[in-house]
Amino acid sequence: MGRKHGKGKFLWADGSTYSGEFEDNNIHGKGTYSWADGRKFIGEWKNNKMDGYGEFVWADGRKYCGDYLDDKKHG
Repeated sequence: MGRKHGKGKFLWADGSTYSGEFEDNNIHGKGTYSWADGRKFIGEWKNNKMDGYGEFVWADGRKYCGDYLDDKKHG
């Protein structure tokens, strides 16, 4: 009991939020993570890391759309 699994939303003390899928207490699947400083990632996650296709938007509006592997731009 008490483990995050399925769809939901989580708010951290620093103001960051995640809304999307969880698996076995990890951010895993499709979702949106918003950092308190205005950055945002909308896409696929695997074990708490950006992994798969996604869109990263910086607070100043710059944007990267593409693949990620193990939290790094890939491709």
